[in-house]
Amino acid sequence: MRTLTQAIYTALISDAALAVLLNQYAGYPAVFTVDPAPKDAKPPYIVSVGEVSNRSGECKDGKYRIVTRDIRCYDNNTGSSELVEKIADRVIALFDRQPSALSLSDGVVSILDVSGGIALDDEFAFGRIVSLEIHIILN
Repeated sequence: MRTLTQAIYTALISDAALAVLLNQYAGYPAVFTVDPAPKDAKPPYIVSVGEVSNRSGECKDGKYRIVTRDIRCYDNNTGSSELVEKIADRVIALFDRQPSALSLSDGVVSILDVSGGIALDDEFAFGRIVSLEIHIILN
C-alpha cells in the first residue's frame, strides 16, 4: 500500500509540533520510510515502513482493508527518555481517532485507532513504538 506509506509520511512531516521535536534530514523533519534509517541520520527521528498486518474483506460499503502499521520513534540514550516520549505522544495525538489525518487516493480511512508508545530502549537509544490500526474502505 504505497499510498498509505506516502499518506503517513506526509502527515508526519507536515505537523509543525512534531517537526520541532525531530532532527532534520535533507531539509525535512527526520522521518524515514526505509529500514534501517540512513547511516548519516541523527536522532531524534521516526521510522515507519511496511505493515505489521494487512487483511482484507467485504462489507455493505464494499471492499475494505485493515492495516496495522508501526511508527517507531528514536532518540539517543542520554539518560532521559523525555524527548522520545514527547515524540510518541505527538504521534498519538496526530493520529488517534483522526481518520482525516490520512488522505488516500485509493480509499477512504473510516477508522484510525492508535496504541503505544511501547518502550524499545537499549543501552544506546531510547525508542517508542506507536501502532496505528487503519480501516480503509477501498475505492
